[in-house]
Parts: sequence; C-alpha cells; structure tokens
Amino acid sequence: MDKRKRRDRRDRRLTDFKSEKGYLLISTLFFLVFSGLFSHSMIKISGNQIMQLRQFSIAYKAKGAMNMGEELLKTYLEEENEPPERGQIRTSVGDIFIKKKSEVSYQLLLTLNNGANFSREVKVQPKKIEEPIEETEIEPNVKDDNLEETEKTLEENNREINE
Repeated sequence: MDKRKRRDRRDRRLTDFKSEKGYLLISTLFFLVFSGLFSHSMIKISGNQIMQLRQFSIAYKAKGAMNMGEELLKTYLEEENEPPERGQIRTSVGDIFIKKKSEVSYQLLLTLNNGANFSREVKVQPKKIEEPIEETEIEPNVKDDNLEETEKTLEENNREINE
C-alpha cells in the first residue's frame, strides 16, 4: 500500500509538471533567470562605460595640463636668457616636473593628484641671438654702375609716360 501511495504521488507530480501549472512554473523560472542575466549584463556594461568616461576625463585633464606646461616652458625660454635645467609647475590637477635632456629637448612629467603619471618630450627652438646690424654709409662720390643704369631707365620711362 505504501508503494502504491508513493507511486501515485510521483505520478501526480509528473502530471502537475506536464500540466499547465507546471508549464507556468518552468516559464516563470526561465524568465527570471534570463531577466537576471540581462540585468547583470546591463550593470556590467554601465560600469565599464562609467570607468571609460573617468579615464577619458583624466586623460583630457592631463593633456590640458601638459599643453599648459609646454606653453609656459616656451614662454619662459623666450623671456629668460638662461634655459632651466630642471623645474616644477603646480597645477590644479597635479605637478609637472621639467627636466632638460638636450639644448632643444625637454621632458615633461605630469604626476596627477590621483597618482597617475604622464610624460611628454618637448622640442623647443633654440633662442636666436640677434646681432645688431652694422650701419654702413655710402660715400657720395662713389657711384654704382647699376644705379646709373636704373636712373637712365627711370628717366626714359618718365619721358615715355609724359609723351
């Protein structure tokens, strides 16, 4: 008798599983599993996009600070007679360290407030030392052959215009 009751219960479970009631249960479980996977995927994608946006923002600020450091270095070199061997510029995003590598090359190293490091090599034009132009006086008695020819040509052109 016990075996029969157990078999009946098992058969009932199988019939419930095969009937509409069981179908709805399985459909609901599949829906919950797939919606959970979809939600998890969307959360991962959003997290990756937020991280990418932060990295882009940091890189943009770093590039702006590097450009500012480069322009400040060029301005300093134009105004001062002696180029610096080393230097430091403090900005709102971090510190820029300047190191001279050669006469025309400097290395800028930016250390951001969050600890990230960026580096750039900057080449600057050497400052041209302008030599004063010597003034020469033309002696009034010495005439240039080309000057005489030019004066003759001008006189002839003026005659033609007047005629």
